[in-house]
Amino acid sequence: MKSITRLIILLCIVCFAVLTYINIVDRPVAVNEPVKELAVPTMNVTMCYPKCNVGDAPLYMTQYIRLGEYQIYGYDPHCAHCCGKTDGITASGVPATIGRTVAMCKDIPFGTEIYIVGLGHYVVEDRGVGPGIVDVACENHAACYAITGRYVVYIVKAAVHE
Repeated sequence: MKSITRLIILLCIVCFAVLTYINIVDRPVAVNEPVKELAVPTMNVTMCYPKCNVGDAPLYMTQYIRLGEYQIYGYDPHCAHCCGKTDGITASGVPATIGRTVAMCKDIPFGTEIYIVGLGHYVVEDRGVGPGIVDVACENHAACYAITGRYVVYIVKAAVHE
């Protein structure tokens, strides 16, 4: 049993090394580039055991449910042009946090953790977008434009519906 566990760990390390070498890990996807997927089996639920890493997504007894390819935009939560107000309070009632807050359609409950390939982990805390779109809270308009593009999105941990 120990030898199987060691073999799985070794395979995960080799997989991560190969991904790092071919420059998929920690590389943002440009607007006109094809979208890259997580290097995991092509099925709706992805599990990896024991601990291994794919990009900055730790996979340790965690389910990643593929939502699909989404259009990603940035928004400044303190800009009246971006969201019609300047107080930075999200639709869920919490202050928007750069690097954490995203807005998604009402089908995805508040508190749902998502992983955007190439960008990282976020929490759904805001609304105001339609299906197939994710708005990521950014510190300024330059940051908003820099992340705009199509990315693959996964649910990491599903929250209870509002």
